[in-house]
Amino acid sequence: MRLTNSEPVVLGRVEPRLFTPPLRDLSVPEASWGYDFIDFVDMIGWKLDEWQQWLAIHLGELFPDGSTRFRKAIILVARQNGKTIFTRLLILYWMWVEQVELVLGTSSNRNMAKKSWTQVISMANRIPMLKEGLDNKHTYTVTGNEDFWNIYDSHYTFAAPNARAGRGDTVDRAVLDELRQHKTRDVWDAVVPATGALEDGLVVCISNEGAADAIVLHEEYDAALDSIQTGDDTADTFLASWSSPP
Repeated sequence: MRLTNSEPVVLGRVEPRLFTPPLRDLSVPEASWGYDFIDFVDMIGWKLDEWQQWLAIHLGELFPDGSTRFRKAIILVARQNGKTIFTRLLILYWMWVEQVELVLGTSSNRNMAKKSWTQVISMANRIPMLKEGLDNKHTYTVTGNEDFWNIYDSHYTFAAPNARAGRGDTVDRAVLDELRQHKTRDVWDAVVPATGALEDGLVVCISNEGAADAIVLHEEYDAALDSIQTGDDTADTFLASWSSPP
């Protein structure tokens, strides 16, 4: 029940306080795969918030020859703003549009990673356009070997946040959710090299701010911020931080 006749006020900011500046004009669709992602989300019946659209376009920056600029992304967003649904939609885009061979997901613990995995599967089964890309058998649920795939032979699996995550595999795309929970570099040192053999490998790390023991988040954030401040346009890490000033 509303207690006022005034229109509701929507607070927030589309553009993050800190971000890696683009090397080219991103207002043209050929400058970023983010536009394809936005179109895909619209086609399956979802709608991105404006900040998510901004993120997709800047994260997806392409060089003039069509190659991707970024191999890693550090994204800071406060809780309850849609960061996890953004990554789930990204996974579906990678599987149905880019049709990469392997997507790996991790989270703060194995149960949370599995929850995102099951939610992605549920979304794919509920959306007619995506369900057309699924055989009757498209999920393997044996503990430790869980897998989800489509008819394009694109697979999505998940791992516990430990030193074994991604080892032995070539990972095309990875999502490290809740990076603030990583107290050691074990997961980072396992997953990031697993994308190294691919020209367009990408690791997306998304989190809210962490405490002093959020070692990986702070080290990678500081390195990306240093690249921005020194004007190093050869760095392959994208930073976007919707945060308050220190």
